[in-house]
Amino acid sequence: SILFTSWRREVGDTARAPHLYLMNADGTEQRRLVPESLNSSEGATWSPDGKWIVFARKGDRGADLYLADQHGNQLRRITHDGTRNIYSGSPTFSPDGRSIAFYADDGKSAALVVIGRNGKGRRTLVAEGYNWYPRWSSDSQWLVFTTRRPGAAKDDIDVMAVSVEGGLPIPLVGGATRDQEGSWRP
Repeated sequence: SILFTSWRREVGDTARAPHLYLMNADGTEQRRLVPESLNSSEGATWSPDGKWIVFARKGDRGADLYLADQHGNQLRRITHDGTRNIYSGSPTFSPDGRSIAFYADDGKSAALVVIGRNGKGRRTLVAEGYNWYPRWSSDSQWLVFTTRRPGAAKDDIDVMAVSVEGGLPIPLVGGATRDQEGSWRP
């Protein structure tokens, strides 16, 4: 199955808006997975076992993360950031399926956060600067992410890694360039 975001307008929709869709790998049987709009083009990712999907949904004041089962029947909100003017985005499951990494942007900075798939055990790994697009190592022990450190120029974006146990981030690629969105080789 392939999961994707589409701005298509279906019968009953009052306007075009981003929704999650699911289809077979050959493009057949396309269907809207969750009836409500994401209000964001962030997209969604599968759990390693293929039974769950995590995605961000933007509200009036921020965005929260949600889990949906593979059929879109069960839906559960796992963060409550939207009510606090925090935009939580770019969620991704750890390879072991136990945790979800994402960024939480309050408008002044974007923290790199890990939370259990049940919505418990939330931990901020990197609080300073703007930290986006976390990607897991295959052993679920590290995250590589994009960052703009405090005081850096807007286009000075680096790729860093941090242990999920905490500690200081390790610079991987940086300097006065725009380096972003790394990923681990499986």
